[in-house]
Amino acid sequence: LFHEKDKYVIVIDPGHGGENLGTVANENFEEKEILMITANALVEELSKYENLEIHLTREEDVDISLRDRAAFAKELNADFLFSLHYNASENHTMFGTEVWIPLRSPYHSYCYKFAYLQQLEMQELGLFSRGIKTRKNDDNMDYYGIIRECVARKIPAVIIEHCYVDEERDEDYVDDIEDYKEFGRRDAIAIAKFLGVYEEDTENIPEFLY
Repeated sequence: LFHEKDKYVIVIDPGHGGENLGTVANENFEEKEILMITANALVEELSKYENLEIHLTREEDVDISLRDRAAFAKELNADFLFSLHYNASENHTMFGTEVWIPLRSPYHSYCYKFAYLQQLEMQELGLFSRGIKTRKNDDNMDYYGIIRECVARKIPAVIIEHCYVDEERDEDYVDDIEDYKEFGRRDAIAIAKFLGVYEEDTENIPEFLY
């Protein structure tokens, strides 16, 4: 699916926005704003590749419903939606990076392949990988709305939880603007590898991902 097209349409979804602040860990971290820094760095890195058409679900500080984000991707006939986030836990004890993917096939396998590559990038930074995860709701559908809404429109989608910003083992990874940008650049590398357009050495990518 992702290696037979002349151009791929990619939607980057910076989560939250407007009154939906997302994670607020301290006076220096408000997730909705930090996500725009990460998303813009991701777009800048991906813009190096001519065969990618890249869109953002939001470019300003506005709250958009998950349904509207998925509908936006559908209008563009997107090949994939990547929803960006940072994490926190109630007791401030959890740490590490993780990716949430759809339950249903074939979206599960498409997204697993990307998530594997993204987690390798995060581990290279030094983060602990919490894994590639699925979660179902009471109706045995995807728990997370952005994944559920995208799959309903036949668009593969993942949620990237880069790290826990409220835990000491992760806090060094979200220390300043360059850190936020580095997450975006790493996401972009994983996307480029997943789509088969990455221009540098790919010999370390397992054969089963192709």
